[in-house]
Amino acid sequence: MKVFHQDRARKQRIAIGVLATSMLAGVLGFAPAAQAQPNWIEVDCSESDFVAAVTEANTTTRNIIVLDDKCKYEFERPVAGTANALPVVTDTLTIYGNKSKVEADGDWFFRFMETAEDVSVTIRDLTIEDFELAIPAVEVATEPAGGAILAHGPLTLRNSTVKDNEVFVLNVGPAGGLNLMGGGGVAGLDASVTLTSSTVSGNDVTLVNILNGVGGANIAAAGGVGIDGTGDDAPNTLRIDGSTVKGNKVSATGLYSLGWAAAGGAAAVDGAVMDMDGSSVSSNSVSAKSNVNINFAGVDATLAEAGGVYLGSGTHDIDGSTIDSNKASAKGGTIALGGGLVNIGTLTMDGGSISKNKASCDDVCLALGGGYANTSIIANGGVLLPVGPVGTAVFTGVTFTKNVADGDDGVGLGGGLLLAGDGGPAETRLVNSTITKNEAKGDVSRGGGIFAQDLDAVDVDDSVISKNKPDNCYALFTGPFWCNILDD
Repeated sequence: MKVFHQDRARKQRIAIGVLATSMLAGVLGFAPAAQAQPNWIEVDCSESDFVAAVTEANTTTRNIIVLDDKCKYEFERPVAGTANALPVVTDTLTIYGNKSKVEADGDWFFRFMETAEDVSVTIRDLTIEDFELAIPAVEVATEPAGGAILAHGPLTLRNSTVKDNEVFVLNVGPAGGLNLMGGGGVAGLDASVTLTSSTVSGNDVTLVNILNGVGGANIAAAGGVGIDGTGDDAPNTLRIDGSTVKGNKVSATGLYSLGWAAAGGAAAVDGAVMDMDGSSVSSNSVSAKSNVNINFAGVDATLAEAGGVYLGSGTHDIDGSTIDSNKASAKGGTIALGGGLVNIGTLTMDGGSISKNKASCDDVCLALGGGYANTSIIANGGVLLPVGPVGTAVFTGVTFTKNVADGDDGVGLGGGLLLAGDGGPAETRLVNSTITKNEAKGDVSRGGGIFAQDLDAVDVDDSVISKNKPDNCYALFTGPFWCNILDD
């Protein structure tokens, strides 16, 4: 049944009421008041009607759109003068999808929706799929792309699915600094984004950098959903509540250039806040490769970090959630960091797990933090730790298990956790948590459970750290250290 769609009996009652009012008016000699126009717009199973409805909503007080039941809206081309299937949304809008689908069907490259600055949009019960945005960028690509949705104001998705959308960026020439490009599903630019009982899956960001040199690079980021924290409304928040972020991918290739990729699933950068509750981030991936060597004019040529989640300098809360089976993979003598989660902000995580994640590289390379890392080489400008920001975290009742840092013929450090910082005070606290069966692999491998830059970088409280390979805990300057309440 369509939302707001009255049943036959109710319509009959309304008709009888209108007739009775008209008859009474005729007897008493006055005209009845005009019936108020509803504030919703019902849209038949027609793409052109959908476009017209958004145009009307932008220019009237009718700010609710109700789509047909279980319709497939297939858009063949963008609205003239835009890169969107719909007109840019310029006023508050709610769309009731009624389990319908919207998808791209044709040879054009465009996203589903873009919202204007500070405009609030809510989407319910809608599937958004198969949109593709292509950006040929000469020198600089300036903002996140958003394969399905680019939001410049608050966006809420409820009981909705964003899947199989893609952003492709081809960048030629100097990048002029580090520019994050992506949001294969959803990108929020100075905007908060909320996912409630929703799924973001199978979205991709693909970036090719050519001849960037060392002046900077575009960075492929946020295969599923990503926001930044800059702008007048900062800090913005990415809320993921009872939702799934799964199977999204980010890949970057550098041709005589840098190949950098981050955040396969979700990202909150530049001071943005992440608030995740009862959700799953799983089977997402980042991959990077370059045809130049690992030390390209002083910076690392190829970086892959945060296979699942990237948390920037904001304050973040993750409760009762899982970050599992994500991968960060770097090819050709490079660096992979944080298979599951990278955090350079302030994080509190209660319950849940970080498990079966993997940071891997091939040949002579560095694999760091299979499950978790509290430093970002990309944020460091491509320079290896300990330079740059260091994240702090309190993990309470969290399980780290079966994570892997695989350095192949090179170095693998921190199968479970890679902790940078000098430890004053401890950057990472583990309370009633379990770190078990994680592994660091490589010609040189240290810290199967925890690898810390400094012995004081971690505070272990009533936690079990056992059965990790080749050892449980290792500090860079002091070697293996005892970190477990149990004998292994």
